[in-house]
Amino acid sequence: MARIRERSLPGRPALRAADPSGKVPSREPASPTAPMSGAKAYYERYWREGFWTDNPYERWKLDHVTRIVSSAPRGARVLDVGCGDGRVAAGLAAAGARCTGVDVSEQAVAQARARGVEALAADLDAGPLPVAPGSFDLALCLDVFEHLFEPAHLLAQIRAALAPRGRLLVAVPNGLNLFNRLAFLSGRHVDVMDKAHLSREPFSEHLRFFSREVFEGFLVDGGLPPVERLFFFPDTLTDARFRAGAWLARAVTGLRLQDRAPSLFALEFLFVCERRDVPHAT
Repeated sequence: MARIRERSLPGRPALRAADPSGKVPSREPASPTAPMSGAKAYYERYWREGFWTDNPYERWKLDHVTRIVSSAPRGARVLDVGCGDGRVAAGLAAAGARCTGVDVSEQAVAQARARGVEALAADLDAGPLPVAPGSFDLALCLDVFEHLFEPAHLLAQIRAALAPRGRLLVAVPNGLNLFNRLAFLSGRHVDVMDKAHLSREPFSEHLRFFSREVFEGFLVDGGLPPVERLFFFPDTLTDARFRAGAWLARAVTGLRLQDRAPSLFALEFLFVCERRDVPHAT
C-alpha cells in the first residue's frame, strides 16, 4: 500500500507539481474512495500499473528500516504487512533476515514472490493475518494504517503475530503537518502527503489522519508503545505551491525542526514499537 507523489527527482524530468516529500506518481490511479468492494480493485490496479517510484522519503525510510533490522540477530523472522511488490522484504532477506510479506493485492503478492519473497494475500482491514501467533521477531507496517477503515484491527493482528518483546516498525504521514494547516487556513482541504490534490480527484486517498498525539495513543492503547521515534522532512521542498520552498526546506532541516517540533514540521512519522502486555480493565 505504498504511496507516491508528483514531481521528478534531481536529474529526472518533472511530471507535474510536487508535494513537500518529493514523491512522484507516474499516472493517475482510480479513486480509492469507492466502497470496500472496490478497495481491492484499486490496489490491484496500483500494483499492476506500477505507480510506485523511488523518491527521497522511500530512501530515508529504507535506510532506517535496514539499520534497525540489521541490528537484530541474523535470521530474525520479519513480517512485512502491506509488503507491496516485496522490494523491502527482498532487500532485508538478502541481508540475512527471514521475511514473510502480506498484502491485500494479488498483483503485489505475485510481484513479491517473483523477487523470492514468501508472500501471502490477506484482507488487512478485516481479515486475520495468515501467520502463526507469536512467530515473528519484527514486523513492518509502512504507510498502511492511513489507508484502512479499521486500523486498530490490523494493529491487534500484528501484535498477536509478534513474539514477546517483538518489535514493530511503523510509518504514517503526519496529518497535521504545517502545510496541511496552512492549506486549511486558506480555505482548502488539502492533504499534502498524498496525490489527490494534484488531479481532479476531490478526496484524499487517506482514510485515517494521524497527528503525533493520535499516533502515539493508538500504538500505546494497542500494546505496542514506541521506544524510538524518527521524523522525516526532505532536504529539498519541491511543491510548486510554496514559492519559498527551497529556503524553507534548508531552514527546517538545518535547524532540525522536524525533530524539535515534529507535530508541526515532520511530514512522516517512523516509530519503533515493542510488544507489551495490555492492562485489562477491572
